Amino acid sequence: MREQLAKKSIKQIIANFIILVFILTIIYFIFNYYYFRFELIDIEMKIILFALGLGSIALVMQLYILITNPNILMEYDQDGVYVHKRDKMEYFIRFKDMFDVHATVNIWTKPFLVYSALVIKTKESVSVIRNIEKMAEVRDFIHHMAFEKNE
Repeated sequence: MREQLAKKSIKQIIANFIILVFILTIIYFIFNYYYFRFELIDIEMKIILFALGLGSIALVMQLYILITNPNILMEYDQDGVYVHKRDKMEYFIRFKDMFDVHATVNIWTKPFLVYSALVIKTKESVSVIRNIEKMAEVRDFIHHMAFEKNE
């Protein structure tokens, strides 16, 4: 019988949305300062607007990916872990096939020790699962089931 192991991070969705609103507000105020006439904007400000526009496009794409992920990203049973992907795809990783389980830290969040991805290594593949809620707990649970339970 499968039990829920990891859900998608709602905090990540909220944080991305807040940053997107902040960037769009900055773009709006810059255009408002120039009376919404693009020809009045000097080249330096156009470069800043271009960078902010690219950043907002990247955030929209990331929000789409986060929102379309399934609510339950991982489940487990006594044999292993089921990883759910978009489009109702899933794959199975046996506990006995795992030889390394760790969480990576993003360079931008390193001072806050925010984990950005869970990495599960087997002899055949490396699985990277991102945007998990309570990633450290999930990592510790998988590590316990794979390496410490049978000792």
